[in-house]
Amino acid sequence: MEPALDIGVNEAERMRNRRNGLGVMNDLADVFDGLRASGDVHEGGLPTLFGQPDFDYFVGFEGAPRFTVIGHDSAQYVFRQHELFSSELYAGTAANWGPNLLMMDEPEHARYRALAQPAFALRTMESWQDRWLLPTLERLVEPLADLDRCDLYMALCARFPAHTIGAALGISEEETAQVHDWIIRTATNMPKEESEAASAGLVGFLSPIIEDRRMSPGDDLISLLVTSELTDEDGSTHRLDDAEVMGFCGLLLIAGTGTSYRATGILMLSVLSRPDLLAQVKADRSLVNRCVEEVLRWEPPLTSFSRLVTEDTVIDGVDLPKGALVDVGVGAANRDPRRWEHPNDYDPFREPKSHLGFGRGPHFCMGNQLARMEMRSSLNLILDRFPDIALDPSVEAPYVTGTFFRMPTSVPVALR
Repeated sequence: MEPALDIGVNEAERMRNRRNGLGVMNDLADVFDGLRASGDVHEGGLPTLFGQPDFDYFVGFEGAPRFTVIGHDSAQYVFRQHELFSSELYAGTAANWGPNLLMMDEPEHARYRALAQPAFALRTMESWQDRWLLPTLERLVEPLADLDRCDLYMALCARFPAHTIGAALGISEEETAQVHDWIIRTATNMPKEESEAASAGLVGFLSPIIEDRRMSPGDDLISLLVTSELTDEDGSTHRLDDAEVMGFCGLLLIAGTGTSYRATGILMLSVLSRPDLLAQVKADRSLVNRCVEEVLRWEPPLTSFSRLVTEDTVIDGVDLPKGALVDVGVGAANRDPRRWEHPNDYDPFREPKSHLGFGRGPHFCMGNQLARMEMRSSLNLILDRFPDIALDPSVEAPYVTGTFFRMPTSVPVALR
């Protein structure tokens, strides 16, 4: 077996990605397709289907039986039946971020989500685009004008979402790189000492910002959080305390950086590696939306989300005992041939259908509109600034890789 590739914008990310089968687990479709005839649910976590160790993100659930769902309708069922399939297994994130939406079930989840949801609604995205997104994108693209060639994945895709969410939180560009490094190291599968040190660094950095916003609120997301009131179960209200604000910030940072940048990189590679499609997109920019949606179906940046079974149940004839962990394989479900014809083809011209790239149900990704906007804006601006852009033929051909985190090995381009 070939050694895993080293991919990442900083050492924290490279360390995390070394355990993700980069350069080893590339085309996942053959394995998923081979399993479909025997049903939608398979014993073992998703990595074990590829002969790899299970993900060890879930503190306190070591040794629990595990299953993977690969069919679209069965995956959708798990997402929607939130009473049977709990998000409690993500509770370990609270140790480093504070209480957060990722670990909450209903009705607590709905009450907390209602605080931040308006900031990510479709009708507010225009303000994001003008205030934070486009100015950040322009600043990052400007230095590329002096280059003939670059790796677009590291030069732009890896930085744009992190700097955008940083700006929305009121974090300066100079501080964003360090915050990005800390938030990756706080993940529950990182070495304990590193994770705790990163958490302390993040808390030490954010605490004075939170205190400042309490004293002098601005128009950033932290100001929104510290001035909002949460409705409790008994109908009373309270302002979020520092731990609750920290939990929101941690989730926004981890979700608003890695997933968006990997998806943007896959989008760039998918379009640029198909010259005929590239020419069509250049001539008709309305196709950008179709390219974005097809990437999110065909190669979502996360291949699975996980849930905890709260009582004995059955899916597609398979018994799932209470206490089992279920990996909802959205990467496999998004290629279910019962829903899409020729599902393994990247085809932006196929009939539009909803996919599971952002999940489904109560935990449907709150930042989905922002992610889509970042992807569209990146591709459009690159085509505007570099009309002759093409994949660099002088370097090894890049490809998409990874078991849990999907990403391109690189996006090497000739800019002119």
